Amino acid sequence: MLLNDRDIMGNYINRPWQNWSAFAIVGFLILANGLYGYTIVFPSA
Repeated sequence: MLLNDRDIMGNYINRPWQNWSAFAIVGFLILANGLYGYTIVFPSA
C-alpha cells in the first residue's frame, strides 16, 4: 500500500494489525449493508 511506504510517510505508517482491523471493519460494513439491501428488496424471504 502506498501509505505504508516508509520512504514517503516516514514514521506515520500503519502497523499490520491496524491494516487488518481496518480491512475487517470495512468487510463487515460491506456485508451488513448487503444483508440490509437484501432484506429491503426481498422483505418476505
